[in-house]
Amino acid sequence: MVVEGDPVDHLIRLWGIDAPEMKTSKGPPPRDALSVLIEGRMLACEPKGTSYNRIVAQCFLGALDVSAEMVRQVEARDCPRYSGGAYAAMETDASEALPMGGFCRP
Repeated sequence: MVVEGDPVDHLIRLWGIDAPEMKTSKGPPPRDALSVLIEGRMLACEPKGTSYNRIVAQCFLGALDVSAEMVRQVEARDCPRYSGGAYAAMETDASEALPMGGFCRP
């Protein structure tokens, strides 16, 4: 992902959501869905902090909140400890079946 106005690519963790870890069998589908959503497009990202040497940011494609779209597509869950429940209303029974890291629990 690219931070708007900066010509350098940055590794970014999307703020407010939790998706399955890549080392699990459920990890690649969210990564692939995110790639399709953002490929070749410029994101506007608002940094919220850092985690594991990565920027944590809320990112947008125009008015579309990328984290919200990942929850809508059942590729991620709301992470209430950090989002304050911003995406909880978008969760479905299917998304609630996705694993949630203990770090997300309030």
